[in-house]
Amino acid sequence: MRPDNPTHVTDVNERSIGISFRRSAGGYLKITIPSDDNLVPPSYYMLFAISKKGLPSTGYWVRVP
Repeated sequence: MRPDNPTHVTDVNERSIGISFRRSAGGYLKITIPSDDNLVPPSYYMLFAISKKGLPSTGYWVRVP
């Protein structure tokens, strides 16, 4: 999720992006984001993992260069 930027009750920067991932050695996740800059412009995003039960993890800020 990108940080909000509301104007007149509308946030034109709001987006939720599905990403792919795989577990690497040591239990870390290797995350792959779409390469389309129009879909994922460089910015800070809050990253969540969703469990099979639909429960979100704690969010972490990540920077997409």
